[in-house]
Amino acid sequence: MLQRILFLLVLFALLAGCSQDKTEQPKTASPSAKAVHPTINTSQPPTFADQAGKIFDRVNSVISGYQAYRGQAPQKLTDLDQGDYMFDSQYLADMVPDGSQLYLELSPELASSRLWLETSGEVQIASRQLTGTQVETLDKAKLTNLKASWQTLASVGRLTQVKR
Repeated sequence: MLQRILFLLVLFALLAGCSQDKTEQPKTASPSAKAVHPTINTSQPPTFADQAGKIFDRVNSVISGYQAYRGQAPQKLTDLDQGDYMFDSQYLADMVPDGSQLYLELSPELASSRLWLETSGEVQIASRQLTGTQVETLDKAKLTNLKASWQTLASVGRLTQVKR
């Protein structure tokens, strides 16, 4: 009988201890501790290639989604404007920042499609395969040579579909 009473007392003590709020308030570091462990800000502003890569990823998501929805990649920007897909060519054009121009070369195989982003001002140019990850920066002369070989198929705002 004594064992049962002791067991119940221990059980109640454990239950009472578990139900108490055990959250501790965070301790603030003393000024001397902050001096020993300074906080270093390692964040860098995004590079042009990083910014272009994000835009390229968003365009790739829209085009890949269209391919998944329709069973084939769009061949023209106007394919996006048929009304049955949630994103249209204007949505893509709105992704392009002010002062920039996005050139899109669509191919029946998405892996062969290519993007170029050109900014005015500092004249920075980035290029990437649509489904790729590596962003290549180009000089103005290379883009000028490419543009000479392009045929413009469609243009919506700051987005131009080209064909080489």
